[in-house]
Amino acid sequence: WLMHATQRFLAGGKYYYDFFETNPPLILYIYTPAVLAAHLFHISFMLALRTYMTIITIGSLLVTNYLLQQGIIRSERLRYILLLTLVFTYILMSTSALSERDQLATMLIIPYIFLVTARLRALSVTPLEAIFIGLLSAIGFALKPFFFIPLMLVESYVWYRKKNMLACLRIETFTI
Repeated sequence: WLMHATQRFLAGGKYYYDFFETNPPLILYIYTPAVLAAHLFHISFMLALRTYMTIITIGSLLVTNYLLQQGIIRSERLRYILLLTLVFTYILMSTSALSERDQLATMLIIPYIFLVTARLRALSVTPLEAIFIGLLSAIGFALKPFFFIPLMLVESYVWYRKKNMLACLRIETFTI
């Protein structure tokens, strides 16, 4: 349905008359690349959506792996186990909820969780990395209104651990 609603949206359709979605418009913008790819390459919506979700999955795993290599987890074996767990989780989510908001939010927010872990461990993160991960997580948190609750919980934990309210004022937080 979201692919069809996005297609109608891109064709100039009006919300409520041509399509109705409970949490627009962000999800329609997120689906835009998949709809455009389906039209550009003359492939089915399902193939375009699966390819798009695979790209997002791989991107999330690459960013997460990069953060883990920065020293969050020192054991290489434990890092691989964690990455395999994420792969399994993403694949398992794909079988029951392909491209649902929850799956997208999970894949976009997980790198942020590891970025916060890196910050709490005083590991070096460049401003560009923080902005990029902040943008990804902002999209994930904005998919549904109640997805901001995990953001508030994570930032509360940072404040609790650092015992300083200014610890929540980081580049990625401003980006979000």
